[in-house]
Amino acid sequence: MNVVLLQAHALGRNLACYGRPVETPQLSRFAREAVVLRGAFAAAPVRSPSQAGLFCGQLPHLVDMFGPVARGFRLSHEKSHMAHTFAKAGMLTVHAGAQALFGPEQPLPFERILPTPDGHPFDVDVATAAAAVGFLEDFAAGKAGKKPFFLNCGFALAQRPFPQAAEDAVGRYCAPAAGLPDTPASRGDFSDYRHNIALLDGCAGDVLEALRRTGRFEDTCVVFTTDHGGPFPFAEGQLTDEGLGVALMLHYPKNPAAGKVSDALVSQLDVFPTLCDLLGIETPYWLIGKSLRPVFEKRRNAVREDLLAQTTYFAAYEPLRCIRTHRYKLVKSYDPDPRPVAANIPDSPSKDVLYEAGWALHERPLVALYDLALDPAEQHNLMDDPDHWAVRTDLLARMEAALREMGDPLMKGFVPPPDGARLNKRSQRSASDPVCAHEA
Repeated sequence: MNVVLLQAHALGRNLACYGRPVETPQLSRFAREAVVLRGAFAAAPVRSPSQAGLFCGQLPHLVDMFGPVARGFRLSHEKSHMAHTFAKAGMLTVHAGAQALFGPEQPLPFERILPTPDGHPFDVDVATAAAAVGFLEDFAAGKAGKKPFFLNCGFALAQRPFPQAAEDAVGRYCAPAAGLPDTPASRGDFSDYRHNIALLDGCAGDVLEALRRTGRFEDTCVVFTTDHGGPFPFAEGQLTDEGLGVALMLHYPKNPAAGKVSDALVSQLDVFPTLCDLLGIETPYWLIGKSLRPVFEKRRNAVREDLLAQTTYFAAYEPLRCIRTHRYKLVKSYDPDPRPVAANIPDSPSKDVLYEAGWALHERPLVALYDLALDPAEQHNLMDDPDHWAVRTDLLARMEAALREMGDPLMKGFVPPPDGARLNKRSQRSASDPVCAHEA
């Protein structure tokens, strides 16, 4: 069986098939052919650490991916990437488009890299789709060998700065991103975002249509996902459900759950072992996720009771860890400074709206507990509620015990960045402000 993994940056669950006000007909068609996982979450709300969780099947700290590659962080265990496992199993590994796990000086762990130009994100994503389509057509014509393939495609149209503006520049008929006040600036910002997601939908749709046209769709496992939430306040970079919640859809031959929706609690750490299970290859010993196949085949309703997520660095140091169950989420900051870290909020018109309203003057809780059934927006901290003492104690103990067992250095104190890492100070407003290179 072949594998095609379509991954979009900063998309969250902003797709029509997840009930969001975005026009994505190609991915909606794919949703009807796949199982849609509505309870899927990233291991981190930051691009490189999140991709470490997806592609390596480990929490970011286990591979030293504490922050973005673009800021000087580096994956320490390159052989843990799924491409190495699939290559050892006899698959041709192919990559096209955007990725955030390897710096420009590091070789990608794929046998073939499909050429795509540098430049405007729209042109890059269109070229990525065209390169993937060309590969699939060559494979169908016998020009790409006979080995089953693993094709990874990365799309970047949903990231900032948005490549193209919507025709309705002020978003007259558009709601703002979740949790933001309804103003012309915030509406226009989300309107531009929706417009670029529609363009991304077309690029992903080209690859999906090529699979169908070449007869490969029915013998290929196809995964569509993203690395974290949208590039807005309270989403990207934050351990909120808007920051960690991701679209995850999976198709494979004779999937009994095709066209269905699953509400099972899922971590992206579960994708790698699921693919190994479906391909019939040995699951690497280092994977800490669980195969979702029992859920698809209705042998179990869920494969996990909780999941962990984390962030340490984005533009600046902000060490946060969380544990989430179906009902509750506990988030703990390991930085005693309660002031918000503004540089870790993506620059945008939406961020400006919050700043003008005095957002930066409000302290954040150092430990927060949310009842997601009664408070899905995560606005009411129950940490000091005596009725939730048992829940708070249990979740905090479970989280920190797991992190200590897995050797999270944060459990021993400050986590230093690597030499040369380019970081903002926590007092700076923007990630574009002057940075400092860390020295040991």
